[in-house]
Amino acid sequence: MLDSLVLQMVVFPVGVLYLLLHAGPLLRLWHEPSIRGGTRWQFFASEVALFVGWALASPVVWRSPVGRVAVALHLGMHVGFTLADYFAHDFLLRSALVPWARSPWLWFGKEFGLFVDTASHGVLVALVAASLPPLTALALCVPALAAFAWVTRGYLKHHGGVTPREG
Repeated sequence: MLDSLVLQMVVFPVGVLYLLLHAGPLLRLWHEPSIRGGTRWQFFASEVALFVGWALASPVVWRSPVGRVAVALHLGMHVGFTLADYFAHDFLLRSALVPWARSPWLWFGKEFGLFVDTASHGVLVALVAASLPPLTALALCVPALAAFAWVTRGYLKHHGGVTPREG
């Protein structure tokens, strides 16, 4: 483990960005464009890299049993998602966008997965934020918010406007 407070502060804004990118679909804000934009093996692989970064660079994550569980859970999920999307992108995308009326169990499974995924991001961001001085944590959120606006704008431009909530 690198155990570096400086690297932790580099990883933190990226973690905030990914938390925001997950909260959008979970809360049904621009749901379909976010899912279409984020369901790519490259995005899943970048999440694996982020969580390896959290584990290696962040002393507070490494020393927390809850943090280690969140890292392990997230890495396991996203290695699987990366492989599934690389080999079966259309299937994974259809599964991520399945409506409740068509397949309630599949819908519940993907919603639960999104919840667990978002929660693991939230746990790590909260752990690290609590270890930083409040003004530092807020200042590190600024680049994350700017990147979030840029990424979301790209999703909406490429994948269409906001769609109504799924039934």
